[in-house]
Amino acid sequence: MDDSRYPKKEERFPNPILQTVRQKILLQEWLIHHKLPKVTIETVTVFTNHKTMIKSSSPNPRLGQQVIQLEQLSHLLIKTNEQLAEESFSKKAQLKFSNFLATYQAPPIVDILQRFQVNESE
Repeated sequence: MDDSRYPKKEERFPNPILQTVRQKILLQEWLIHHKLPKVTIETVTVFTNHKTMIKSSSPNPRLGQQVIQLEQLSHLLIKTNEQLAEESFSKKAQLKFSNFLATYQAPPIVDILQRFQVNESE
């Protein structure tokens, strides 16, 4: 599709870094609540639309590491994995941790009939 007939416009979005920081804090609190071991949590905001331009008025040089384009993600994951290799869990601990997260990720099974006290024959 030819985009040249549409005027280019800039849009301002809420700060995605603040959103990822909030999610990190919520995850840390959730881990503590469930008495799970403390883990290193790295955050990054990834823009998946290749047409998205990222501009900032901040002089913070770390901003380029916190907000990236999709094409940079695989390199960042490899680099982060290498940096955190010493902090890693044993394979058994990884499996236990991922199973625990998957259990809480799954939606609860609710018996609708019982919940609303409806007989199956109704």
